[in-house]
Amino acid sequence: MLNKRKKVLIGISGGVDSALTAMILKKMGYEVIGITFNLIDQFNEESLEDAKRIAKKLEINHFIYDYKEIFHEKVIMPFINDYIKGFTPNPCLKCNQNIKFGLFYDLLKTYNADYIATGHYIKKVYDKKNKVYSLMKPKNLIKDQTYLMYFLNQWQLEHTLFPLGDIENKSEVKEIVREFDFKISDKRESVNICFTDENDYRLFIKENSNNDVSGNFVDIKGNILGCHNGIYNFTIGQKRNLGMKFDKKYTVIEIIGDRNEIVLGDDELAYHKILIAKDTNIINPDLNIENIELTAKICQWGYFLKCKVEKISKNRLKVIFNDKVRAITCGQSIVFYKDKCVIGGGIIEDIVDTI
Repeated sequence: MLNKRKKVLIGISGGVDSALTAMILKKMGYEVIGITFNLIDQFNEESLEDAKRIAKKLEINHFIYDYKEIFHEKVIMPFINDYIKGFTPNPCLKCNQNIKFGLFYDLLKTYNADYIATGHYIKKVYDKKNKVYSLMKPKNLIKDQTYLMYFLNQWQLEHTLFPLGDIENKSEVKEIVREFDFKISDKRESVNICFTDENDYRLFIKENSNNDVSGNFVDIKGNILGCHNGIYNFTIGQKRNLGMKFDKKYTVIEIIGDRNEIVLGDDELAYHKILIAKDTNIINPDLNIENIELTAKICQWGYFLKCKVEKISKNRLKVIFNDKVRAITCGQSIVFYKDKCVIGGGIIEDIVDTI
């Protein structure tokens, strides 16, 4: 009796990475179904047509889901609200967690499928002895996208495929896809926030919020130094483009959302050694992370920083860095690694000065 052919749902965006993912899995013998999420009104019509054409060339079924309302509720509005509260959110993480993966897993039952698959540069490894899945950095470290995936759990990893984890460089991807579909092989990669025009998130927040978030610049003692045009225009560690001239060089030390205040001070005050993380997820829940020296990233393009963690409660951690770290920003994610393995992560909730 023949084994049942495994069925996989592939997220097709109309770009080279998702196209190659579909090509690889079809060649491996999977029954492939293409899924495209239409998330914003200004979704590039060209990308939708590219996704349709890729599916047609691969001779796979293709379905488009209109999730614009959910995307607005789960990604865009939290993005705006966090900024006007003085936080610096990561909308791509919210999108992955709530839309691109959250809603995607819901479709497994709809299509009676075994897996979802995406074109992310990530590796998944299974330890047969301990029966545990691990999330790993890909071979192509320049394209490493693990920072935005720390929220995945064991069940999700079991039902997810990442075929591009073993691809060593992006030129290899483009060369393969060029032979398949020349039109998409040289498409520019999007590195901007997809729902803001020309990546001008400040203008987007201003146009989509009724809140007046202008206020005062103050020093660390609370003395007023001047006026600013909105707290969403600033981020922790910022030195330039403060909007006015001062009698000395200042750095943004703190953003106090409920008072619309930007605290300015000497740059050395932007360095801290301890933070509190909330909404944390540990990919292997049986791992005792308090006994491990880890490295962590506090922003997507940041450095790997040595640290240790202490559990505060089920989903909150205290993180203690070996050395002081500049510009820790509330609202961003902190992601923990042990060598090439992603341990987990959470949202930076607070910065503290004492252990």
